Amino acid sequence: MALQSFLGDIKLTSKGLYHKTYQTQWGEAKVERHVYQSTRGGRQYCPLEKDARISPTATPGFVKLLSCQYAELGSSRALFDLQHCHGRSIARSYLKSIGDAVGGVAQAKEQAWTYAPPQLDKPVKSVSVGIDGTCKLLTEGGWRESMVGTISLHDGEGQRLHTIQMGATPEYGKKTFYDRLDQELSKVKERYPKASYVAIADGARGNGSYLRSRTDRQWVDFWPAVGYLGQAADALFSGKRQGVARKEWLDQACHRLKSQPGSATRLYNELKEHLDSGSFKKTDKEHLLASVTYFKNNQSKMHYSRHQSDNLPIGSGVTEAACKTLGDL
Repeated sequence: MALQSFLGDIKLTSKGLYHKTYQTQWGEAKVERHVYQSTRGGRQYCPLEKDARISPTATPGFVKLLSCQYAELGSSRALFDLQHCHGRSIARSYLKSIGDAVGGVAQAKEQAWTYAPPQLDKPVKSVSVGIDGTCKLLTEGGWRESMVGTISLHDGEGQRLHTIQMGATPEYGKKTFYDRLDQELSKVKERYPKASYVAIADGARGNGSYLRSRTDRQWVDFWPAVGYLGQAADALFSGKRQGVARKEWLDQACHRLKSQPGSATRLYNELKEHLDSGSFKKTDKEHLLASVTYFKNNQSKMHYSRHQSDNLPIGSGVTEAACKTLGDL
């Protein structure tokens, strides 16, 4: 008597018992199992693989092991660890097929995922939103930008209580990433409707326009501005014996920018005056010009003393950290 099964409304009949080798974290397992097919032919169906969640020929435990190693270590280190720590040797192409399978499941189920935010000990007074991107070299298509977004919750004293981090694989355009960030931000706004929403970015035009319509206040990250001040200091004090003068000027400039109202405009005017009146080497002049341009374009978004008095963050370190983590994968 033929064994029969149903897949929805489709009646399937067993073709008999067939052997197949499955991959586990302990080694290969050869299993004899029934394979079904409809009378019209087409794709074969194996209830064992469905019920045991085989993907594509690996058990769930082996899939979890491989995907975690692949995500954390990269393919070369993952294969090395698998061989030396687990006694398993697999092809790089098989590891990639596991990663593709897990990624496909994640993308299919992503929209339905929900999570419970942690219970916080203090009320949330402000929420900072950050966006950044990092370029990754792909096998096809050359360098492409991956996106990172962070949503940080802060108490009334400006202490960070919790951060939601999200990353997106490279795509042509950023619509998918922005849609996902919108979904997360909407959940946060629903939970904390009275919080002040601020945006901290690196000055990139596209990110700024997105954040402007979704937050109450926006400014550029303090630390890139410090980097441009460092470039300016290198240009203004380029002599071998000017190291002490360079450090003193840079320390004072950073302190002014962070603590004194209107300092960004005064620093811009000061650097512009040096650029117009001084004689510099070509490289030094280029660095000084870049600093002048940055302060010219962003001085209206650099009121750091005001933000600090309001107990709001002035840097986007959590976004930079998430971006670095994504870039290292």
